[in-house]
Amino acid sequence: MDMKETAYSPVVQVHQSVAPGAIESTCEFCLELDGAPDTRFHSIYGAKHDRIVARRNRIVAMPTLGQLFVGSLLILPDFHCETVAQLRPDERQDLLDLVNLMKERVRSFGFPLTVEHGARQGSGSGCGIYHAHFHLIPLPEHLHFGELLADAAKPVSSLDEALDAAADLPAYIVCQDTWGSVALADPFSSSPNLFASQYVRKRLAARFGLCEEWDWRSYHEPEAKLLETLSIFGANNVPLS
Repeated sequence: MDMKETAYSPVVQVHQSVAPGAIESTCEFCLELDGAPDTRFHSIYGAKHDRIVARRNRIVAMPTLGQLFVGSLLILPDFHCETVAQLRPDERQDLLDLVNLMKERVRSFGFPLTVEHGARQGSGSGCGIYHAHFHLIPLPEHLHFGELLADAAKPVSSLDEALDAAADLPAYIVCQDTWGSVALADPFSSSPNLFASQYVRKRLAARFGLCEEWDWRSYHEPEAKLLETLSIFGANNVPLS
């Protein structure tokens, strides 16, 4: 298999700059991945560190800021693209391959939930960062997509099918629940509340009675859960093939 996959030790690897012209100067993720010292992650954990734990070509995995559950990851391209549905077919395949690889790694933490709240800039949706990213969240118990998306959920056969259907939408939520079932929700058939900023994080915090703050922007100090996630992935390493 002619794919470049690498594993990273926790908070020690300095990320190489992405290709010129491939970053967006106002995007938090682009700036962090390009090594800018004044991003949120670098301001908390230090400018010489990064949080990448795995890579497949131009797709990376890194722990989520504001960890609701240990082992929570973001899977995203290291170049700017607003939604996963907008990626080229080969890029999308790399992302889904890395999702599946990391899903096996996080099973030791819990039942993996895979979610993208895709939003284009100007849609008024999403978390305020318009850079494509999937959330991979290990939950303490099974969760059906209906508990997140309610009547807005449209069952589909796969993440690929959901992303194909979302390609022209300004905003959407794609969810693969802990049972492996997939659903799509779009703003034209949903309650406006479903597409409020960080809706999924807020819903999960309420569903599992978490005392942690659901808003990732409220975290300004090093997180024990994020450091634990980095430590575990660094100690165990991600298989290279």
